[in-house]
Amino acid sequence: MDDLWEAAGAAFADGGGLFSAFAEPGRFGRFYLDEGAVKRLMQKRFQGLPEIDMEGESFNDGVIAIDLQRWRDVGAAQAVAGLMRAHREAEPGLWKYGTQPLTMLLGAAYGWSRLDPGAYCGDLGFETVVDQRWEQAVFLHFDGELKPWRPGGLNKELWWPYAELAQAF
Repeated sequence: MDDLWEAAGAAFADGGGLFSAFAEPGRFGRFYLDEGAVKRLMQKRFQGLPEIDMEGESFNDGVIAIDLQRWRDVGAAQAVAGLMRAHREAEPGLWKYGTQPLTMLLGAAYGWSRLDPGAYCGDLGFETVVDQRWEQAVFLHFDGELKPWRPGGLNKELWWPYAELAQAF
């Protein structure tokens, strides 16, 4: 696979979910401060939704494809607003780490499909890439605290050519 449109389009071909994303090995519930409250909120907001499995599979929202027609059809913007309101009203909040847990809740409610893992090279802000897996990737994901544009960041040699291209525009 050598094209980002091919990667995203293949994931939506089955008419599946709202998002396509790369699966992660971490447990779904790792971002939620009060898992019980999140489960209750989701049951109330999305009636008929099976209970969320906090031990289940998750995905990373750093690289996602969104089916915008489905987004509009299901009223996802209103769902986001309601979930964010509940998060702001909860003390100290329902989740940590920005948009990741919110996106995962929308994926649980409206479905998500897996992007081909061979198109992804991630953890580039966590560890120095030691193999050549990035050469075959369509997506380079500089997730983690040591992003290459920060002092002490990792994998600058992978990021810099793209940064130079962006500066040309």
